[in-house]
Amino acid sequence: MPQSELPLTITPPWSRGWRAALLLVMAVAAALRLAGIEWGLPTAAHPAWSFHPDEAFHLDWARRLAAGQLIAQHFQYGGTLHYTLLNACYRYATLLADHLSGANPLANAILFARYCACVFSLLTVALVAHIGARLFDVRTGVTAALLLALAPAHVFLAQNLRPDELSGLLATLLLWLGTLIYGGTPATDRRLFIAAGLLLGLAVALRFPLIAFGIAPVAGWLCREARGSLPLAGLWPRCLVLVLAMLAGYALGSPHSLLYWRVMLDGLRLQAGYQQGPFLDTLDESGTVWHTLWLLPREALGTPTYLLALLGAGLGLRYRRRAQGLLTASMLPYLLGTTLVSWTVVRYSLPATPLLALLAAAALHELWQRGRLMRALATVLLTGSVLWTGAADIAFAKVQAGPNVRDQVADWLAARATPASSYVAFRLYALQEFYAPTAPAGHYSAWLDVSGPADPLVIETKQNPVITDLIVPEPVYRGLDRWGQQHPHPSARKLHQLLRPDGHYRLVREFKLPATLFGIDFTDHFRSQDFFVINPGFRLYTRLSEASPGVP
Repeated sequence: MPQSELPLTITPPWSRGWRAALLLVMAVAAALRLAGIEWGLPTAAHPAWSFHPDEAFHLDWARRLAAGQLIAQHFQYGGTLHYTLLNACYRYATLLADHLSGANPLANAILFARYCACVFSLLTVALVAHIGARLFDVRTGVTAALLLALAPAHVFLAQNLRPDELSGLLATLLLWLGTLIYGGTPATDRRLFIAAGLLLGLAVALRFPLIAFGIAPVAGWLCREARGSLPLAGLWPRCLVLVLAMLAGYALGSPHSLLYWRVMLDGLRLQAGYQQGPFLDTLDESGTVWHTLWLLPREALGTPTYLLALLGAGLGLRYRRRAQGLLTASMLPYLLGTTLVSWTVVRYSLPATPLLALLAAAALHELWQRGRLMRALATVLLTGSVLWTGAADIAFAKVQAGPNVRDQVADWLAARATPASSYVAFRLYALQEFYAPTAPAGHYSAWLDVSGPADPLVIETKQNPVITDLIVPEPVYRGLDRWGQQHPHPSARKLHQLLRPDGHYRLVREFKLPATLFGIDFTDHFRSQDFFVINPGFRLYTRLSEASPGVP
């Protein structure tokens, strides 16, 4: 019988060599996550916001919560835990201002919160190693930690202050408790289910969709007890304990939800409205099973690792492995839930990436047990996955560590500006300045929202000044490329008409920094919105000369 099918009464021993291997994995994980930690922070050029679209907003909402001014956005995730933690980050950043490198208090607060996200990410990597060791063996645990350490989403989402990395940690902790239940005895169930319920309540207070990971302790118990039929008589009292403890955990994590339940309902309605409408800066067409179950997890983990995860789930089903069944059952409700939303972004896959990394390591574990030839195959697959995903990480980190493309575009615009130059930059929504470069100082510049009521066609006839240059960032032009005259917003359809081939403006330059390493271009592996906020593309258009049509 494979080790993964044995009762898990003790944790497998960790030799000195495997401890050293895990420390090396943790060092690699820390190096990747800290390499670009200061990207896009507020500077003198943009002191009130970072290049990430959410960071300044989230800190502002957190400060409102601290001041007692509740708004619907405080509850759009499920509770106020995220903003409570951000207020703690703001306080500690103020205390440690002399030791942080930010240009102002906002930059320091963002930077401190990013460091916290890195800590959450590293804790998740370490916890995955111990779950893998307990379900399979130490080798599998370290392998799972290595695959997660290199997962692109886990690397680059640890470099912003959103709640995604903490979401991943809480989901992994719920799996850890499910693993303890799986390897435990009925005598320990009540205590573990209470702990799981409290943790689940905190997870829901952070992000409501994490409630799907409440299946993990239940799956652990079923994988331990099921013998041909479901022992429902013994399950329902444990589920009752889980639900009651979850309510207590939620009240502890977000007491504002009980005190201001009407505002909480407003927040849930706000989030429902977001999810029902088109998300214009998402990955290709939104809201499809294809994107949420293939493209996004592939970008989150790297293609080789995700293929290994699918193999692990398939082998577990083929050979009826309970450990793989626990991993699949704990993850599947959440992944299926992501297919129902219109916002298809790679961060939605992040809470499932630790479980997918464990499934990928489980596939290698299964192959390793099947003779010398399969061991060689497992070694090749692991080596290929590590090299390919690690190279992609380094390629994108190189882009992130260099001058930001927004600054490069700003320098290019300034170098070719004339006294008559004037600029209009486009954005999807109001207050989305973080996507566009700074127009040259001393020149007319304006914003136009393509999701609003403005008519871009008036630019063609505008006088005093005549608009000479147009700046179109990737979130806008990707939607135009995708939908054209079928774009869901009338203003965007008019922008598409403004940029027609025979119109007044011609494309003169396109900026998109490629993520390359050793001559291999990994740019297409980072197409999700969560990646192109770091490295957005820009298309720059210039008005044709009236005296010489066709000549910019």
